[in-house]
Amino acid sequence: MFDPESILGQLNTDASILAGVRPTAFADAQQFVATVQAAAGDEPIYVTGHSLGGALAQDVAAQNPDIVGVTFGALAAGAISGGTNNQNLTNYIDVNDPAYVVISRGTTAP
Repeated sequence: MFDPESILGQLNTDASILAGVRPTAFADAQQFVATVQAAAGDEPIYVTGHSLGGALAQDVAAQNPDIVGVTFGALAAGAISGGTNNQNLTNYIDVNDPAYVVISRGTTAP
């Protein structure tokens, strides 16, 4: 189902990431993780996502080093999260993905 409001929200969030601005969606994801952590107790928490969902997972993992996860084609959200890189998070990228090309701004692929 086509939802213009949702699409505009996603595009706005992507634009914020590209501009190096922390989107409000990141705060929402952090609040959700806090709720999950409270319910999970000592159980491990795993995150995953693709594209914008991957960016949210990266941000959550950057600020919660005990979180483990895998992302796919995620924008470099960890770089703007203010957190440290999480060694327990792997991001798979396609070096020909237009979003990656824009984000990398000419750097070489890892």
